[in-house]
This record gives sequence, C-alpha cells and structure tokens, in this order.
Amino acid sequence: MNKVFQEVGKHFLSIGLAVIAFVLIRFGIEGNISLKTAIVGFSMWLLFLTLGAILIFMGGRSDG
Repeated sequence: MNKVFQEVGKHFLSIGLAVIAFVLIRFGIEGNISLKTAIVGFSMWLLFLTLGAILIFMGGRSDG
C-alpha cells in the first residue's frame, strides 16, 4: 500500500506541474495574464503540491 501512496503522490506532483505549465503557456500566448487566472493556477498548484507531498510522505514511512 505504501508504494501506491508514493505513485499517486508523484502523479499529483505531475498534475501540479501541468497546471503551472498551462498558466505560463497562456501567458506566453496572450502576452498578459489576469489576476483570476494567476490566483486559480497558483491555488491549484499549491493544492496538488501539498497532496502529492503528503502522499509521498505517507508512502515512504516504514512503520505503517
């Protein structure tokens, strides 16, 4: 079960990176970025980063 937590955590981190990439690509295409897009993108990134880190930590614990 620990390996499952680690792998799911890695996927959450990947999704977080995809969110940041989307925001940066959108900025590159449009030349400007709205405050709403920046706040939503950062919030989603922070959520996925936190979930991923927690799951990886839970999966790495050896005491169960």
